Amino acid sequence: CEPNKYYFINYNLPNNYFIQSLKKQFDINGIKLNPDKNFNNTQGKKLNYNQLPKKLIDFYLNDNLTNLVSKAVGEKVNYAPKNEKYRIFSRIYDSKNDFIDWHYDNNFTKGNRYTLVIPILVTYNNSSNFMIKDKKTGDEKIIDIPLGKGIIYNGSITYHKITPQTKNNIRMVIIIPFYSNYKMSLFGYLRKNVRDITNNFLTL
Repeated sequence: CEPNKYYFINYNLPNNYFIQSLKKQFDINGIKLNPDKNFNNTQGKKLNYNQLPKKLIDFYLNDNLTNLVSKAVGEKVNYAPKNEKYRIFSRIYDSKNDFIDWHYDNNFTKGNRYTLVIPILVTYNNSSNFMIKDKKTGDEKIIDIPLGKGIIYNGSITYHKITPQTKNNIRMVIIIPFYSNYKMSLFGYLRKNVRDITNNFLTL
Protein backbone atom coordinates (compact mmCIF):
# COMPACT_ATOMS: atom_id res chain seq x y z
CA CYS A 1 0.00 0.00 0.00
CA GLU A 2 1.67 3.22 -1.19
CA PRO A 3 1.64 6.56 0.65
CA ASN A 4 -1.76 8.29 0.33
CA LYS A 5 -3.26 5.12 -1.17
CA TYR A 6 -6.47 3.98 0.50
CA TYR A 7 -9.17 1.39 -0.07
CA PHE A 8 -12.80 1.15 0.96
CA ILE A 9 -14.35 -2.05 2.25
CA ASN A 10 -18.03 -2.75 2.84
CA TYR A 11 -18.86 -3.78 6.37
CA ASN A 12 -22.12 -4.10 8.28
CA LEU A 13 -22.72 -1.83 11.21
CA PRO A 14 -23.34 -3.38 14.64
CA ASN A 15 -26.93 -3.03 15.75
CA ASN A 16 -28.08 0.16 17.47
CA TYR A 17 -27.95 -1.44 20.93
CA PHE A 18 -24.19 -2.02 20.61
CA ILE A 19 -23.65 1.47 19.22
CA GLN A 20 -25.51 3.11 22.10
CA SER A 21 -23.75 0.82 24.62
CA LEU A 22 -20.39 1.95 23.26
CA LYS A 23 -21.43 5.59 23.47
CA LYS A 24 -22.37 5.10 27.14
CA GLN A 25 -19.06 3.37 27.75
CA PHE A 26 -17.29 6.53 26.58
CA ASP A 27 -19.20 8.51 29.21
CA ILE A 28 -18.19 6.05 31.93
CA ASN A 29 -14.64 4.97 31.06
CA GLY A 30 -13.55 7.06 28.09
CA ILE A 31 -9.99 8.36 28.32
CA LYS A 32 -10.27 12.11 27.83
CA LEU A 33 -7.52 13.51 25.63
CA ASN A 34 -6.46 16.94 26.78
CA PRO A 35 -4.55 19.03 24.18
CA ASP A 36 -2.91 21.02 27.00
CA LYS A 37 -1.14 17.80 28.03
CA ASN A 38 -0.14 16.45 24.59
CA PHE A 39 1.42 19.45 22.82
CA ASN A 40 -1.93 20.29 21.19
CA ASN A 41 -1.91 17.08 19.14
CA THR A 42 -5.31 15.64 19.96
CA GLN A 43 -8.63 16.24 21.73
CA GLY A 44 -11.51 13.81 22.20
CA LYS A 45 -12.02 10.51 24.01
CA LYS A 46 -10.87 6.96 23.34
CA LEU A 47 -11.44 3.41 24.61
CA ASN A 48 -8.74 0.78 24.24
CA TYR A 49 -9.07 -2.98 23.66
CA ASN A 50 -9.45 -3.73 27.38
CA GLN A 51 -12.29 -1.21 27.75
CA LEU A 52 -14.46 -2.21 24.80
CA PRO A 53 -17.53 -4.46 25.23
CA LYS A 54 -16.62 -8.07 24.41
CA LYS A 55 -19.55 -8.51 22.02
CA LEU A 56 -18.38 -5.53 20.00
CA ILE A 57 -14.85 -6.96 19.85
CA ASP A 58 -16.21 -10.33 18.68
CA PHE A 59 -18.27 -8.56 16.02
CA TYR A 60 -15.13 -7.13 14.38
CA LEU A 61 -12.24 -9.46 15.17
CA ASN A 62 -12.97 -12.39 12.88
CA ASP A 63 -11.59 -14.15 9.81
CA ASN A 64 -14.10 -12.45 7.49
CA LEU A 65 -12.71 -8.98 8.23
CA THR A 66 -9.12 -10.19 8.06
CA ASN A 67 -9.77 -11.66 4.61
CA LEU A 68 -11.45 -8.47 3.38
CA VAL A 69 -8.53 -6.32 4.48
CA SER A 70 -5.92 -8.75 3.13
CA LYS A 71 -7.61 -8.73 -0.25
CA ALA A 72 -7.82 -4.93 -0.30
CA VAL A 73 -4.15 -4.29 0.55
CA GLY A 74 -2.79 -7.20 -1.51
CA GLU A 75 -1.00 -9.12 1.22
CA LYS A 76 -1.91 -11.37 4.13
CA VAL A 77 -2.43 -9.41 7.32
CA ASN A 78 -3.61 -10.16 10.83
CA TYR A 79 -4.51 -8.51 14.12
CA ALA A 80 -2.06 -7.59 16.84
CA PRO A 81 -1.82 -10.09 19.74
CA LYS A 82 -4.20 -9.85 22.68
CA ASN A 83 -1.63 -8.16 24.94
CA GLU A 84 -1.60 -5.09 22.66
CA LYS A 85 -4.03 -2.58 24.18
CA TYR A 86 -4.62 -0.99 20.79
CA ARG A 87 -5.43 -4.30 19.10
CA ILE A 88 -8.80 -2.67 18.47
CA PHE A 89 -9.88 0.65 19.92
CA SER A 90 -12.45 3.37 19.51
CA ARG A 91 -12.46 7.15 19.39
CA ILE A 92 -15.30 9.62 19.75
CA TYR A 93 -15.31 13.25 18.64
CA ASP A 94 -18.35 14.76 20.34
CA SER A 95 -17.18 18.08 21.77
CA LYS A 96 -16.39 21.34 20.02
CA ASN A 97 -12.89 21.28 18.48
CA ASP A 98 -12.20 17.57 19.09
CA PHE A 99 -9.45 16.74 16.59
CA ILE A 100 -6.19 14.92 15.82
CA ASP A 101 -3.35 16.88 14.26
CA TRP A 102 -1.22 15.70 11.31
CA HIS A 103 0.61 12.47 12.15
CA TYR A 104 1.74 9.01 11.09
CA ASP A 105 0.57 5.88 12.91
CA ASN A 106 3.20 4.06 14.95
CA ASN A 107 4.62 0.87 13.48
CA PHE A 108 6.99 -1.03 15.75
CA THR A 109 7.02 -4.21 13.67
CA LYS A 110 9.17 -5.63 10.89
CA GLY A 111 6.22 -5.71 8.47
CA ASN A 112 3.62 -3.28 7.13
CA ARG A 113 1.07 -1.78 9.50
CA TYR A 114 -2.31 -0.87 8.00
CA THR A 115 -5.07 1.06 9.76
CA LEU A 116 -8.76 0.33 9.30
CA VAL A 117 -11.20 3.07 10.33
CA ILE A 118 -14.92 2.22 10.49
CA PRO A 119 -17.39 5.00 11.40
CA ILE A 120 -20.36 3.64 13.35
CA LEU A 121 -22.12 6.84 14.45
CA VAL A 122 -21.98 10.14 12.54
CA THR A 123 -24.39 13.06 12.93
CA TYR A 124 -25.64 15.04 9.95
CA ASN A 125 -23.61 18.21 10.60
CA ASN A 126 -20.45 16.39 11.65
CA SER A 127 -17.26 18.27 10.77
CA SER A 128 -14.82 15.68 12.13
CA ASN A 129 -13.38 14.23 8.93
CA PHE A 130 -10.47 12.03 7.91
CA MET A 131 -7.93 13.95 5.85
CA ILE A 132 -4.67 13.03 4.09
CA LYS A 133 -1.79 15.20 2.92
CA ASP A 134 0.76 14.60 0.20
CA LYS A 135 4.03 15.67 1.85
CA LYS A 136 5.71 16.17 -1.54
CA THR A 137 3.12 18.46 -3.11
CA GLY A 138 1.37 19.82 -0.02
CA ASP A 139 -2.02 18.79 -1.45
CA GLU A 140 -4.66 18.05 1.21
CA LYS A 141 -7.77 15.95 0.70
CA ILE A 142 -10.79 15.13 2.87
CA ILE A 143 -11.86 11.49 2.52
CA ASP A 144 -15.55 10.92 3.17
CA ILE A 145 -16.16 7.52 4.79
CA PRO A 146 -19.87 6.62 4.54
CA LEU A 147 -21.57 4.56 7.23
CA GLY A 148 -21.42 0.90 6.23
CA LYS A 149 -17.90 1.27 4.84
CA GLY A 150 -14.42 1.33 6.29
CA ILE A 151 -11.21 2.83 4.96
CA ILE A 152 -7.90 0.96 5.03
CA TYR A 153 -4.54 2.66 4.48
CA ASN A 154 -0.90 2.32 5.48
CA GLY A 155 -0.93 4.70 8.41
CA SER A 156 2.81 4.59 9.00
CA ILE A 157 3.54 6.22 5.61
CA THR A 158 0.33 8.19 4.99
CA TYR A 159 0.25 11.63 6.63
CA HIS A 160 -3.25 12.16 8.01
CA LYS A 161 -5.36 14.02 10.54
CA ILE A 162 -8.93 14.45 11.84
CA THR A 163 -10.47 17.90 11.34
CA PRO A 164 -12.07 19.73 14.32
CA GLN A 165 -15.58 18.81 15.41
CA THR A 166 -18.40 21.35 15.79
CA LYS A 167 -20.67 21.75 18.80
CA ASN A 168 -23.56 19.27 19.28
CA ASN A 169 -22.20 16.72 16.77
CA ILE A 170 -20.76 13.23 17.07
CA ARG A 171 -18.40 11.04 15.10
CA MET A 172 -17.64 7.67 16.69
CA VAL A 173 -15.28 5.21 15.00
CA ILE A 174 -13.76 1.78 15.44
CA ILE A 175 -10.04 1.59 14.62
CA ILE A 176 -8.22 -1.68 13.95
CA PRO A 177 -4.52 -1.98 13.07
CA PHE A 178 -3.49 -4.89 10.82
CA TYR A 179 0.03 -6.23 10.42
CA SER A 180 1.77 -8.25 7.74
CA ASN A 181 4.41 -9.34 10.28
CA TYR A 182 4.02 -8.45 13.95
CA LYS A 183 7.55 -9.49 14.94
CA MET A 184 9.52 -6.63 16.45
CA SER A 185 13.20 -5.79 16.44
CA LEU A 186 14.76 -4.77 19.75
CA PHE A 187 14.51 -1.15 18.63
CA GLY A 188 10.82 -1.59 17.78
CA TYR A 189 10.16 -3.20 21.16
CA LEU A 190 11.84 -0.30 22.97
CA ARG A 191 9.91 2.26 20.91
CA LYS A 192 6.62 0.52 21.79
CA ASN A 193 7.43 0.74 25.50
CA VAL A 194 8.26 4.42 25.14
CA ARG A 195 4.91 4.93 23.36
CA ASP A 196 2.99 3.29 26.20
CA ILE A 197 4.76 5.41 28.82
CA THR A 198 4.30 8.59 26.77
CA ASN A 199 0.60 7.92 26.21
CA ASN A 200 0.06 7.52 29.95
CA PHE A 201 1.62 10.92 30.65
CA LEU A 202 0.49 12.90 27.62
CA THR A 203 -2.97 11.37 27.02
CA LEU A 204 -2.55 11.03 23.25
